[in-house]
Parts: sequence; structure tokens; C-alpha cells
Amino acid sequence: MYEELVRAENESNKEYFTRAAAYIKRLKDAGMEKQAKEAMRIVMEWLAPIMMQHIECEIVANDLDENTGVDYSIRVFDVISKDFYKYNCPDFMKEENKDKQFAIKSFIKMRTKYCIGDAIAHNLGLTNAEGKMLHKIRGTRKDLARKYQIEEDDVSVELIHEALNGEIPEDTIVELILREKGHASVEQIEESGGTAGYSEGIDIGQFHTELDEKTRSKLDQYFADITKMEVLIFMQDHKMLDDELNDMEIKEFVETDIFKELFAVDTSIRSRKNPIRTVENKRVKMNTVVCGLKEVIEEDDVNAEGLLTGYFYELLSRK
Repeated sequence: MYEELVRAENESNKEYFTRAAAYIKRLKDAGMEKQAKEAMRIVMEWLAPIMMQHIECEIVANDLDENTGVDYSIRVFDVISKDFYKYNCPDFMKEENKDKQFAIKSFIKMRTKYCIGDAIAHNLGLTNAEGKMLHKIRGTRKDLARKYQIEEDDVSVELIHEALNGEIPEDTIVELILREKGHASVEQIEESGGTAGYSEGIDIGQFHTELDEKTRSKLDQYFADITKMEVLIFMQDHKMLDDELNDMEIKEFVETDIFKELFAVDTSIRSRKNPIRTVENKRVKMNTVVCGLKEVIEEDDVNAEGLLTGYFYELLSRK
């Protein structure tokens, strides 16, 4: 029954898959769903390797982690399995494209363009709309990092907002980036009555300055490009300073002498017009940086409570 699905010698991908899709459509139109599924299984022997090439490229291009990558793969296979019969079929094409035939890779890309956003949303507990926005933010951040030859973590929220022509509000960008890095949402933070923990397994709760040289050396290397102002902002955000500074709103914090002093000499700032926005951007950056610390500092190296608190106080006191 499935002789029409035998691939001819030297038949191109476009020719074979167009013919196979038309055959499966005829089966579906005749109400032969079981046969259509079996036909799709046969076609998949040729189609799956092409789909996997597309999936692997997208996973790398979009920096998807393992779980999100698996989720994305499942979604791609699900969409194409359901929609393959529409490939190069005039019934499902815009009027201006009815006389055209597209490559199978183009069909896969167009049909699955929302799968990455949906996979991101599912794995981060976001809505699909939020997942699509975060996907757009990620792509924009990558483009800006390439354009300015900087690390992605150094791309400011303001730059992303401007590059998106204001399409996504700055507070939404901040929220989604924090969620991307594993932080609680703003609502969850407010409900819990405090700031979200930034890294499991590293205690920042108690001041302690006794660091062994091995650990100090690792920390110095890891935080080599971090400025004192960025350290101060992180410490204030995570209640590591004195009570008066910890309890300040950002608008009050940027008026303090210690902030103004460090702000004035910080060379990492692109614009000094809006200190409040600078604090918001730096919070995102520092939360991201510190989240990665557990990949550098092993559990055995954390030999004192409040390791990071003590180290940051030490950084602030250095000349």
C-alpha cells in the first residue's frame, strides 16, 4: 500500500517530501488516519535526520540547557508529525506562494518557530507569552553582545529595551532575566517578605573574613572584572550591609555618600544619566555572575559561614 513512499534514486529532498506529503494528505482526506500515521512513520526514516540537524543547530544558537533542549525536540517532532501533510500543498499556502515550492528545512523552521519560546516557558514556569518574550530578549542580548564585543551578562537592560524599540517594558525584561537565571518572580519575593536566594549551597548570611588563600585566589580570579560599585549594589540587594543601607529604596540608596563615591569612579558604566537604572541593570548582572559561582567554588572550599559576605567586605576595603 505504501509503494508511493519508496524513494526514487537521485530524488531530491524537496521532490520526495513534496510527493510524500501529498500522499499522506490524500490518506487523511479519505479518513484513513491510521494509514496516514503509518505513512508518516515511514517518511520519518528520511525526515528525522534533517529535523535533528535543525534541532541541534537551534539548541546551540539559542543556548538551550539540556532539559529545555529535550522539551524543544519533543515539540518540534510533535508539530512536524502533525503538519507534514501541509508541506508544499497549495491548500495551505498564501495566494502569492501557491506556485512556489519550499525546501523542507524552511518548512520545519517556519512551522516550529514558536517551539523554542514554548519550551523555555515550560521549563521556567512562565506563560507561553512570557517564554516568547524571553526568547526575543535572549536573541537581542546575544546580538548586542556581538555588536559591542562584550559578554552577554554585561548587556544592560536599557540597551535591550532600546534595541527592541520599547516593545518589551524594562521592568518585564528585568523580571524575565531574573526568572531565566533561576530567581523567584517579583510576586514570589514579595509574598515571602524578602529577597530571593541567589545560589543554593553558598551561605552569605553571616559576616566572616577568614578565607584560606586557595579560596581567596579562586574568588579573586572569578570576580576579577567586577567593580566595587557592583559589589556594593549586590550586597545592598541581598541585605549584606548594615540595616540602614539594607532597608533603603533604590532612590535613597543612590543618594548615599558611599554609592556616589563608587559611582563616580566606576568605568563600567555606559551612561551616568540615571543611577537608579544603573542599579537595576547591575543587580541583574551581579545576580547572574554570583549564580555561576557554585561552578567554581566547591563545597569543600567553603570552609566558613558567610564566605561571600566576608569576601565582599574585603573587596570594598581594598585600595
